[in-house]
Amino acid sequence: MAWSEHLRNVQEQERADLWRSFHNRFMKLAYEEQRRAEVITKGRVLQGMDQVLRATCNYKNHPEGWERGKPEQGLICLLDTPPYGVWHYANRGISENFYERVRLCVAEAGRALPDCPNDAEPEDFWLHRLYLDLLKNESDLLFSASEEGGMILSVCVASATFCARLERQGIGKRESGKLPEQQQDTGADFLKTSANQKEGSRVENNEGTTGGFSPSQDYRSVSIHGKNFTLTSRQAQVIQILDEHRKEGHPDVGQDYILEQLGSPNSRLSDTFKSNRIAWKTLVISGKKRGTKRLSM
Repeated sequence: MAWSEHLRNVQEQERADLWRSFHNRFMKLAYEEQRRAEVITKGRVLQGMDQVLRATCNYKNHPEGWERGKPEQGLICLLDTPPYGVWHYANRGISENFYERVRLCVAEAGRALPDCPNDAEPEDFWLHRLYLDLLKNESDLLFSASEEGGMILSVCVASATFCARLERQGIGKRESGKLPEQQQDTGADFLKTSANQKEGSRVENNEGTTGGFSPSQDYRSVSIHGKNFTLTSRQAQVIQILDEHRKEGHPDVGQDYILEQLGSPNSRLSDTFKSNRIAWKTLVISGKKRGTKRLSM
């Protein structure tokens, strides 16, 4: 066995072990939650569901949200939807202590995802990735779910399920000996290994793009981190502008500039993706400077 292959197998095994550890932590919390909820309701499990910690997300334009760190301000209407949605916990679970322990585990799991951006809230990023995975797998753990938002009915059980998928993905990569780009999409395709994180690694396509991003020649069909999207002509134009600036070493592009190129300076850039919100959230993130966007790479 080549040293590079051996090293890759070791890395995948470590990653699989990491997600097994998180799975066990979330399931332990879920068992505690179930026992306490049943005791509180004297065995009436249906009513006990009110004690299960749930989370809601909002990907709509101009969402309402609590201003972080200033609860006395109440709800505010946001001018732009954050890259990973607006998240709220629908309740505080079985106790304040339990609520904080779950949030800690969620934040640590989010930070453990290799593609978690440095400027992202790890807690929101995990819930965002979790929601996309559940939505893709048509999970019963979602309620009233759509690309515009919905509710995760049990944060603990859903997170444990996602961790199991991530662990299985890592094991599958290790046993097959294939690189991540060769793996079949399992619903946990946001997990990347060091093999495809190296800058400058090339993906074969007409534009010679880097990393996990691969567009067609007209950008109407793009793939990023294993997820495929079909875009409208205007959506494709946005992605092409971002990609071309990235290649030139200037990944952050002003939203006003992009809108001018589209010929609609008085519009909102996110409105271009109204018909494909998941593509918008997956492909595009906020740049380092206010009012800029970049590809999610």
